Amino acid sequence: MKKLILLSIATLILFSPINVTAQENGKETGLKAAFIREGHLWLYHESETTQLTDDLYVSRPIWSHDGTWLAFEANSTIESEQREGLNDIWLHHLPTNKQFKLSIPGKDIYWSPTKNELAFISGSSLSLVQCTSDGPVIYPLTDGVSSFTWASNGKSMVVTAAAAIFPDGWSHPRIYNATWKKGKKEEEIEVSVSSIFTVPSPVKLEDISVLSIALRHLKWSPDERWISMTVTPTASWSMDQNIVGIFAVENKVFIPLGEILDNPSWIQWAPTKPIVASIQGSGRTTVGINNKKLVVQTVMPTQTKTYTPKGYADIDFTWLDDEKIVVARGKETNKPSEFFQSTLFVVNTKTDEQVQIIPNEDRKADSAPILLHRANKISWMRTSDQKTSIWVSNPDGSDAKMILEHVDVIEWYNPKK
Repeated sequence: MKKLILLSIATLILFSPINVTAQENGKETGLKAAFIREGHLWLYHESETTQLTDDLYVSRPIWSHDGTWLAFEANSTIESEQREGLNDIWLHHLPTNKQFKLSIPGKDIYWSPTKNELAFISGSSLSLVQCTSDGPVIYPLTDGVSSFTWASNGKSMVVTAAAAIFPDGWSHPRIYNATWKKGKKEEEIEVSVSSIFTVPSPVKLEDISVLSIALRHLKWSPDERWISMTVTPTASWSMDQNIVGIFAVENKVFIPLGEILDNPSWIQWAPTKPIVASIQGSGRTTVGINNKKLVVQTVMPTQTKTYTPKGYADIDFTWLDDEKIVVARGKETNKPSEFFQSTLFVVNTKTDEQVQIIPNEDRKADSAPILLHRANKISWMRTSDQKTSIWVSNPDGSDAKMILEHVDVIEWYNPKK
């Protein structure tokens, strides 16, 4: 256990909304999202759009649990060149329109599921940020971290350390539990880190063997007994092959499930049951999209079923409930220059029925479906002529309409309750 002194506060920048468009494309109530258009951050709320930045190049917006804060990574062009891609972390407080720039650049921002607190990684240092309307306060937590995930109560984290190279070979990646509490002084917190598990290396599954270097994309099962993750080898190897697996928290067992690319959205738990879906298959997508199959698996015992028809590839999906999945699917391609035309299907894992819910349109690709819980809608991205728009429909595909145009990235405020 150790005490960590308050590291710094953030720089406050007063902000005024730059531009408001009364309505984009049709009224859709109850929806809120942050999106990036031509590098700038925008807010979509109740069919109105507000530009939030004009002098920054923004990436990776992410919402706080209550929707009052937006965190995002950003840089100016000059800073990006000088700092070799290191990103500043910014916070936007929607009720006051205040923006804060953290004093430490970083990546991998994740909000607490219960509080207006976030954590991020800078180098290999994990820091905690407590947010108030007066500004964020930063506390260092621990070093040597490669990835992490919050516990559902917001009071602890599971963190991982990547393997390191030594003269006699690679070490193994490790999993830890990190907790913290207030110290005796207001500017201090006490942090406790305990080792949980060392992941074997290589990870083997049938005739597949992958070197374990890092653990990425940690996600809790609904019953909090399992953590899914991607085991990645060296950087170039990881472009073609990784292992998706699950870690049993109580029994301290790691179970490999299949091959997967390094894509965080390609592993998702069912809403309320310990059933995990993933898009499995080796081979990078830059040389054509093939061998990408939607696989649904139970754990203890492990039961596996593949739902992608022969000759097709799946690229994105979202659970509707514990039995139904919306998946973006198209015919396999073997040429990098060949257009991959995908559209949306609903897969019923109980009856095995698969129904196309969005009709194919020439030279248009539908991808990134997501269930919007409160509105009971699905949203997806449609790409045509290198331009991307955002669409919304009922879960069965009816009443589909475009709500935003010229969007690079969208992050919905999407609480489950």
